[in-house]
Amino acid sequence: MPNESSDSFVPDDLASSPLQSPSSAAVVSTSSTEADIVSHNHGRSNHEKNSILSQIISLSTSNGRLQQQLQFETQKATSLSADLRDAAERIVELEKEEWTAGSDKPSEAVSLPPEPPQEPPKPPPEEEDMKGWGFRDPRLRPFVIISIAYLLFTVTDGAIRMIVLLHAYHKSFSALQVALMFTLYELAGVFTNLAAGLMGAKRGPE
Repeated sequence: MPNESSDSFVPDDLASSPLQSPSSAAVVSTSSTEADIVSHNHGRSNHEKNSILSQIISLSTSNGRLQQQLQFETQKATSLSADLRDAAERIVELEKEEWTAGSDKPSEAVSLPPEPPQEPPKPPPEEEDMKGWGFRDPRLRPFVIISIAYLLFTVTDGAIRMIVLLHAYHKSFSALQVALMFTLYELAGVFTNLAAGLMGAKRGPE
């Protein structure tokens, strides 16, 4: 009879099998983890490849649209340039026709109206006044009046001096007294002219 103990009975072939050892279990779990990682990375790389391919396809599609739009705009610009060229040629033809039609007409002599006789320019009024002198020129009239009045005053002043001198001689004035009298007279004339000049500068015409 077999020995019944606390340990369970294990066959020899199973006891000696490496699958039941702890090291073999760890190896099996590690290999399964690596396989999961590899499969995950492979799936991720496939997803990235798919996204890149989709971007390339969208870019190629947009590029094709841009090329079509560029071709359309190029055709439009070509048609516009052709229209402009045709319009320019038409304008040149019309100008040639007008020039030809104008050259066929007989040339008519253009008669200009006779020029009116030119009168000599009239001098300004100031130049006309400059021809005269004295009372004819209004600018010299005050000067002539003042000059005549000063000459008359000189004559009368000399006559008055002689009369005063003879009167003093008849009164038996000495020469010193007559000289002092005339000195006071000249001083009075100096102050009179000075006062008249000041009054004319302040209250005279501007």
